[in-house]
Amino acid sequence: MTATTTEVTPTVRPSLQLRAYGSDSDPEFLLYCFPYAGGSATFYQPWTALLPKTVGLRALQLPGRQDMLGVPPFRHMADLAAAAARLVTEDACGRRHVFLGHSMGAVLAYETARQQRRKGRDLPELIALSGYGSPDRERRLPSLEGLNDEELLAEVGRLGGIPAQIAASEQMRPLIAPAIRADFALLDRYRHIPELPLNCAAAVFGGTDDPTVTVEALHAWDGHFTRSMTVEQFPGGHFYLSKWASRVLSSVLNRM
Repeated sequence: MTATTTEVTPTVRPSLQLRAYGSDSDPEFLLYCFPYAGGSATFYQPWTALLPKTVGLRALQLPGRQDMLGVPPFRHMADLAAAAARLVTEDACGRRHVFLGHSMGAVLAYETARQQRRKGRDLPELIALSGYGSPDRERRLPSLEGLNDEELLAEVGRLGGIPAQIAASEQMRPLIAPAIRADFALLDRYRHIPELPLNCAAAVFGGTDDPTVTVEALHAWDGHFTRSMTVEQFPGGHFYLSKWASRVLSSVLNRM
């Protein structure tokens, strides 16, 4: 399944796709996962082993990576969120669903839900937000300005999102660096526009040693939701989620 936007290049438009992982049976719940900057849908594929058969896992695949390497990136969060909202609505078909996003994926999940509300579509029952503080707070993004591909991957690698052997590979750098640059540029352009809080619950997660987000910024998400919100932290840095996925999913499933 693919969604496009009206933001145009002469021949190819930005688009994204939705990957379905796990059982082919009709699930009771759908868990939609949103990737971090430079990340891909396959990051979430192993999570199918952690989910009951009643929960179907879907993950967004953004342009500029893996099988979408030649597709141009989205430049603005609003266009990306609008395309994501269309995909989710078409796929969910009225079924109960939950959003989960890590880092850039957290703010994308939030903005996708706001796009759904603007169009009068069903909201997720719960939004799980990981590794990103409230969007109306100051962000602590690493500066990538002026960095070559090697320096870029080393800087991002310090956060834990890129294995050292990949960051050091001369063959891999030109394949993964453009998506990282595009995603960080999109985040740099993003500005939160105040609206009424979303009428859904939230579960907020973070790493105790994450240099990019404070615990106060995690708690500040509370102002963006009308229903209950929980905040949990786990040992680790920005990519604590790689180690604690089972605990995060347990918390999400308990809320569902």
